[in-house]
Amino acid sequence: MERSNSRSRSIAMSYTSKIYDAFFGDKEGTVQYLDFILRYLKKGPILDCACGSGDLLLMLQEEMPADGLDLDKSMLEIARSKGVKGKLIQQDMKEEWNLTNKYGGIVCIGDSLNYLNSLEEVESFLIQVKKYLIPQGIFILDMHSLDRLSEFEEGYLEEAYIDDLEVSWQVTSYQNQLHHQFLFYDIEEYPTIEHIVQTVFNPKDIENILNKLSLKFTVKTDFDKEGYQKGEKYFYIIERGDL
Repeated sequence: MERSNSRSRSIAMSYTSKIYDAFFGDKEGTVQYLDFILRYLKKGPILDCACGSGDLLLMLQEEMPADGLDLDKSMLEIARSKGVKGKLIQQDMKEEWNLTNKYGGIVCIGDSLNYLNSLEEVESFLIQVKKYLIPQGIFILDMHSLDRLSEFEEGYLEEAYIDDLEVSWQVTSYQNQLHHQFLFYDIEEYPTIEHIVQTVFNPKDIENILNKLSLKFTVKTDFDKEGYQKGEKYFYIIERGDL
């Protein structure tokens, strides 16, 4: 979940569909992601993993055929209602996929990878990505940088009113995790509390998995910085190769 230049992804909680776009929508950030993706993806179709409510898909489909995959059915329904034309697939991205298409490009952005809990889950996901990329297909992935752990040591708090619903969002870091706590104040005397955990992975561990799967990659920080540098996000531009 990002405050700027990003797009929060699907969160499995009861209030998500009500607050998602109002609380996390970021058109400028989505355009920045689109521009970055189109630097590298020249051939579709494209699959947006953890597509959320479809803001990026709406822009991608203007450039090439685009499908979306997400765990949350309510998010896919919102995406369809916005005008997403491609396939919308309800799927846990770390489990085995059973898709009919292969893709020239796959993306997983907005720190969606950090909702996976372990390196084993990351590897399972990347195996599926490789399986459904065409030869020389491109996969674009981003994730929280290690700097995010120190950034949120003291905590971050944001509050908002959305359709008469008071929402409080707090982020704190602990060890290699970011803990997000949402408090929803509606007609009940006490708030509804939702707790979400993101794992911040060591980039060397991610590199080890990519190398194990024989995936070529380059790394950028915050869209434009070469390699690993101080910043919010690491980006991986990954090529499947010929096999």
